[in-house]
Amino acid sequence: MPAQFAPLSAELALLAACDLDSDTALAARLAAGANLDWQRFEALAFGNEMAGLAGARLAQVAPHAVPPDTAERFRLALQQQSVMQMAQAAEAAALTRRFTAAGVRSIVLKGMAAAHMLYPGDPAWRVSCDIDILIDQDELIHADELLRGAGYQRTWPEAPPVDGADMFNLLANVFNYLSPNTGLVIELHHRITLNPHWLPVSFARLYEASVEIETRSGVIRGLDGPLLVYYLGLHALAHHGYRLKWFCDIARALRRAGAERCAELIAGQNPALAAFPAGLVDNVLAAINAALGEAPSAPHLMQAAAGRILSDMEDPVDLPSSRSLSGLWEELRFLRFLMRLSPGLRGKGVQFLLTASDPRDVSALGLSARFAPIYAVLGPLLAVWRGVRR
Repeated sequence: MPAQFAPLSAELALLAACDLDSDTALAARLAAGANLDWQRFEALAFGNEMAGLAGARLAQVAPHAVPPDTAERFRLALQQQSVMQMAQAAEAAALTRRFTAAGVRSIVLKGMAAAHMLYPGDPAWRVSCDIDILIDQDELIHADELLRGAGYQRTWPEAPPVDGADMFNLLANVFNYLSPNTGLVIELHHRITLNPHWLPVSFARLYEASVEIETRSGVIRGLDGPLLVYYLGLHALAHHGYRLKWFCDIARALRRAGAERCAELIAGQNPALAAFPAGLVDNVLAAINAALGEAPSAPHLMQAAAGRILSDMEDPVDLPSSRSLSGLWEELRFLRFLMRLSPGLRGKGVQFLLTASDPRDVSALGLSARFAPIYAVLGPLLAVWRGVRR
């Protein structure tokens, strides 16, 4: 590998191998006697949300290699994930049936769909904390009424504004709910990405690219093919604090599509899909492939950005849930990165608007989306005002 890429640590490489290697290759890696820090491996497995998967794979191929205490914590993690996965599958299938019966088309995104499509036979290996469902924005009000009529509690927004609703929907692409029976979190997306220019594909086109996925509780729909790979790449890149599990999802989706590189797979699919996210994903995967003893499948460009992502996987931390002055510099650096992810002047303009504004600004101003420049100017002042009131 070029000098700009620091090799993955032995512990992170083993964690990637637990997800992506065959049983034979994983057993050979352990038999080679790498000097492993099992305490650090355990911390990385939990930090990257892959403890259940790691425990299951290691128990299959080398049950005596893992220290007993670590093996037991992995076993308990998988047990908890299995219960959660069954509950989420039942909830997602029931919601799919409810929406279909009411004429609302829906696509299950990320965790739940990835678990059953990319980890067939072992969906509990892929941990997920909520259920993400995409619908057409034109059906948002209908879907919201269906959920609340069935007893689901909408936790965000408490009351969507009537004045400036189009502006609110531009600044917030997700409504959150709690299930009345299980307490599971449901995220109802009315746009697949917050910045509409990141993946400028209509819901109708996304639905055409989706497939039925069988679960033990019934059928759900999920994305497949190039759009799945590109969407997973955007999701992996656009979250501050990176997780190895997200990039393993992409590697598995590429294998499913019979492709080696994200950039090559999306080439020609849609000229509006930006090359930078796909190229960066390919470079992160190249470093992971090299750690697994495979030839890197991408040119080593964008070393600085890829290196930061790999570094975050080596030292996973909880994603920040609130802003603070101590984290301001890191937040500004990440916002600069989000601007790079946003294609074209319009994409960068919308990203600036999303950065400067807050959905709560709509309640204060009540203006429609044609007044977006006013939101961009007044957004920081309104944020300060809310902070002072707190």
